[in-house]
Amino acid sequence: MSARKEDISHIVSAINNSAYYFTTSSCSGRILLIDGVSDTPDKCHMGDLMSDLEIFVLHVQCRQLEDTQLLHSLAINSGFRNSGLTVDKKGKIITAVRSTHGLVVPLSHKGQVLVKEDYIYFLVEVANQKMEENVKQIERFYEWLQSALQPAEPQSPSRQETEEKSVYKQRRKREQTNV
Repeated sequence: MSARKEDISHIVSAINNSAYYFTTSSCSGRILLIDGVSDTPDKCHMGDLMSDLEIFVLHVQCRQLEDTQLLHSLAINSGFRNSGLTVDKKGKIITAVRSTHGLVVPLSHKGQVLVKEDYIYFLVEVANQKMEENVKQIERFYEWLQSALQPAEPQSPSRQETEEKSVYKQRRKREQTNV
């Protein structure tokens, strides 16, 4: 299993179809090969001499701070522990959803391989395992995202008092009553 553009296109679509968010950049994750000769979003092989595993990154502009908080919470709960948010001077709010699966290992210098072949095989295995976990976390994030973007269903008052509500559901309810 490897991360490809298709692995996040459904997430990008879901976010961009929301009135509260839009993506500004994204990368599903990829394995870069030695000396920048080539790169691939697929698994690498021994002959490729992998040198860098880039992580999943998704930058999303959010309409309000509550939207950012929700998206950040979804990212953290999905396993994207390096996620965060920023607010620029103009008040633009961006959530960065980032994986922790990066791997940077120099294997050559000036065209000469510096490590034994067994170590390269080991790194290829580690990189591919990290890519598999990356895809699992992306899918987990998408499941949480789908749930959060669905409008809140009306509930009886007694159930509302006992059930913990997300920021998103509270905002949705507030917007529905103001309409």
